[in-house]
Amino acid sequence: NSANYEGNAMGYFDVVANKVTITIADSSINLGDTVPNFTLVSSKDDLKPFTYLVEGVDPSVIPLLNIQISVPKINNAGEYDISASVNNENYKEVVVNKGKLTVNKLTLGATDLTITSNPVYGEKLETVTIADDNPNGYWAWVDSNVILDHAGEFEADAVFTPYSQNYELEYRTFKINVAKRTLDISITDDENNPNDGYQYVYDGLEHTITYKVEGFVLGDDIDDIEVIGNVKGIN
Repeated sequence: NSANYEGNAMGYFDVVANKVTITIADSSINLGDTVPNFTLVSSKDDLKPFTYLVEGVDPSVIPLLNIQISVPKINNAGEYDISASVNNENYKEVVVNKGKLTVNKLTLGATDLTITSNPVYGEKLETVTIADDNPNGYWAWVDSNVILDHAGEFEADAVFTPYSQNYELEYRTFKINVAKRTLDISITDDENNPNDGYQYVYDGLEHTITYKVEGFVLGDDIDDIEVIGNVKGIN
């Protein structure tokens, strides 16, 4: 009969906090873009950029976890870790599968390419200046030692190396107008007298005027030009 007995008992037990697992999806943005807010999904199949998944607790408890998604300050292109934390003392065992945020380099479009000197047939392409439509982009032109092997319209490949690590290396083809090369032509008469023009008094004798052409490049010679005039040529 319970009326015949009385007593008290004391015991101890541990309240074990649930293990929470947070998985953050890998994501990417372009340098200068704002990182969107990360949203919660209900299954691994739903993980996509800028989402995260919480496992180990009932979905109704998740709002009580006060989860904070942490993205570091972004100054340059590259890869950054995306982490998370739980602000609830009842959930101390938290496993975070960090996501990777890839910040892509920028490619800036050069709107115009201008040769700083007057390119001439037979020379090397020396220097190019760039008019850029984005003032934040800085470009250097790498001399590829291109030989201008014909006059007129010339197509060349340029390599643009950005001064900043935040911009992509770019290869670009551009066209320039290559001027003809001027030859140095000297003329002498049959008495080896150099002159720019000749006047002879008719004496019934045959006189010979010779010319010499200098300034050929790239293996060219007198046979590569057309001489107009009734003269004898040497080179």
